[in-house]
Amino acid sequence: DEAARELEAALGLAPAYLPALLNRGNLFEEQGDREAALESYARALAAPEDGPHAELRHEALARTVKLLR
Repeated sequence: DEAARELEAALGLAPAYLPALLNRGNLFEEQGDREAALESYARALAAPEDGPHAELRHEALARTVKLLR
């Protein structure tokens, strides 16, 4: 719960912050909330390809593919 609160606080300040989006998706995935995880990964994939932490988009894509299989 504390991790979720911290991630939501970070995203409240910077809604497109890729590390927080990826960690939020991972957290939801671990909790079994597939739809919420996919939503977080989709937001990460929507981030600019040349923005900060852009390499994390690849991780979000891999996680999305895993969940959709």
